[in-house]
Parts: sequence; structure tokens; C-alpha cells
Amino acid sequence: MVHGLQAEIERLRKENFRLKEKPSSQGSTAQVEMVHNEPQRHTQALSTAELTEDLLKSLASNGAIGVAIVTCKRPKYLSRTMDSVLRAQRDPAKFPLVISQDANDAAMQELVQRSFVKTGQAYHMHHEHDPNAPAIATKYGGKKAIGYVRIAQHFGFVMRRMFDEFGFEA
Repeated sequence: MVHGLQAEIERLRKENFRLKEKPSSQGSTAQVEMVHNEPQRHTQALSTAELTEDLLKSLASNGAIGVAIVTCKRPKYLSRTMDSVLRAQRDPAKFPLVISQDANDAAMQELVQRSFVKTGQAYHMHHEHDPNAPAIATKYGGKKAIGYVRIAQHFGFVMRRMFDEFGFEA
């Protein structure tokens, strides 16, 4: 799987150099300079074997579809989900995995880092709970709604990061 990602990164690197030599009439000078600097980031990502924000942005700009896996305090469920996702054939450079963890759970953090981040299989992002969630929940049914508010906030966080920050398209 890492080999496929490496091959895709090398292909993107060559394409970036080609674009630098022959700038598109649609692209600005700043875009051409950014494309020229991308191979260094790819090389760095290859040496660490971890997905980085810069690599995700680069993959998104080349048409990749980010796959977000939302999780909270259920390491066994995440393991089963990732086993299932990783069994399916996919090109990691076209479908990079992003695990978004809600709440502070040491077992979950350790599992994600050890099993998926350090192996280059997924990027890990962490959503901190909003301290105003209980106040927001009072508008929607009080204490029994707090879980729903936190889930909604986490999903909003994931969507903003995937679409607005990384640049994946719907």
C-alpha cells in the first residue's frame, strides 16, 4: 500500500516539474512556484512514511477523494472499521484516509498513532470538545442532547478540515 502511495507521489512530482517548465495560462506565478516546491514535501513525507497536512492538500489538489473516519472512545470499533476499509482495494493517493478522533481517550490515541499514522495508512486529527456544548444543548433538550451537540460539532470540524483546509471536493 505504501508502495502505491510512493508511486503516485513520484508521478505527481514529475507532473509538478512538467507544470513548472510549461506554466498553464490558467495558473498564476504563485501557483507555479507552489507546484515547484511540492517535491520537497513529498520527499519528506516519503522518508517519514506518514501522511502530512501538506501531502493531503497536494493529493486533494490533484483530484484525490479524502475518506474521513470519525471516531470517539471505541478502539475496537475503529480497528474493525479500519480492517474493513484496508481490505478493500484502493489507491491510497486517490483515496487518502483521515481519522478524526473526538474526546481524549489514551487507548484510542495510542491505537491510531501506532497502527495507522506511523505506518502511513492514515492521517490523524483530533477534535477538542467545545466547552460551550452544555449551554448549546440546553436549547435542544438539555443534558440528554449534549451527545448530539458534540457529534454535530465533531462532524462540522471534520467537514471544515476536509473541504476548507485540505481542499478535497465533494
